[in-house]
Amino acid sequence: MRTTSGPTTWSREIIERRLGTIFKVLSILFFFVITAFPFYWMFNLSFRPFGDVLVNPLRMVPRLQDLSAVFAPLTCLGGSQSEACQTAIRNSSYAAVLVNFGFLTYIRNSVIISLLTVTLTLLLAIPAAYAVTRLEFRGRDAMSWGILLIYMFPAIVLGIPLFVFFVRIQQAMGIRLRGNLYGVTIIYLASTLPVARYMLRSYF
Repeated sequence: MRTTSGPTTWSREIIERRLGTIFKVLSILFFFVITAFPFYWMFNLSFRPFGDVLVNPLRMVPRLQDLSAVFAPLTCLGGSQSEACQTAIRNSSYAAVLVNFGFLTYIRNSVIISLLTVTLTLLLAIPAAYAVTRLEFRGRDAMSWGILLIYMFPAIVLGIPLFVFFVRIQQAMGIRLRGNLYGVTIIYLASTLPVARYMLRSYF
């Protein structure tokens, strides 16, 4: 006696498998859209003049004139101060950031601070990690773990001690550390040096 349970079960498995595949694809697309949309929205707004964003903030696709306005300031690279160049800079968000807000200066300062911090951290952390790992002295373990206690306190707690330290250095040696890149480097160094010394222990 023939039965159709086998083909029916096989067909149901295929249908369920295909429905599962479709559901997975749709789920991946959904999460991709909700993840990528904020980045696309920022990218879209960056091409539009500020006044246009206020008038029509929900436009999903930038217009051709918005895209051309981004590259219009390239015609002013020779240092022209004409009214047309100033208007082009005002209508281009990227040009306005680079020209009017000192963005390149901030990038330069960040690069200098990063290079100084990384260099000084390695120069100080490597010999410190070697000494704590290879040399035998009293209190080695306590020093090894105790130096990480700095991370038990909020970073703002270091604000007053570092300010007092900068003032004392300026009074005693005439070296001004407040309001310049070297002071910021010391602040970063105070937070990066302990963890760098701790992580470099495994290399010795």
